Amino acid sequence: SDPEIHRLVSQGRALLQVDGKKAVVLLRLAARKGYLPAYLLLAEHAQSSQDDTLLIESLCALFTSPDVHKQLPKNVLNTIVMQLTAVLRDPKNRREAEAHAADIDAIAKDWPIMHMLKF
Repeated sequence: SDPEIHRLVSQGRALLQVDGKKAVVLLRLAARKGYLPAYLLLAEHAQSSQDDTLLIESLCALFTSPDVHKQLPKNVLNTIVMQLTAVLRDPKNRREAEAHAADIDAIAKDWPIMHMLKF
C-alpha cells in the first residue's frame, strides 16, 4: 500500500471529529489517488453531520470510479447504492440530483435501481 495514501487516510480519520473540513480534503485526496474506501469514510462523515451534498458527491464519485468492483464487495455496494438512491429521491436533494445527472446515468448502467430517479 502506498505510504502517502496511508498517511492521508490516517490523518483524515483522526481529524474527522476535530476539523471536518480538513478531514474531507485529506480523504478526498486519498480516494482520488485510488483508495476508494476513503469515499465510504466521507459518506459516513456526511451522514453523521447530515450533509447530503457531501454524501451524494462521495457516493457518486465512488460508483463512477473504474475500480469500484475490484475494491469493494458487491453486497456492500448493493447496500450503498440503495442508500444513495434514497438520498437522491428526497425532494430537498433535487438540485443535487440534477447536478449529478451524468453520474446517475453512468451508475444506472450497473445498478438499475438508479433508474428510479427521474427528474
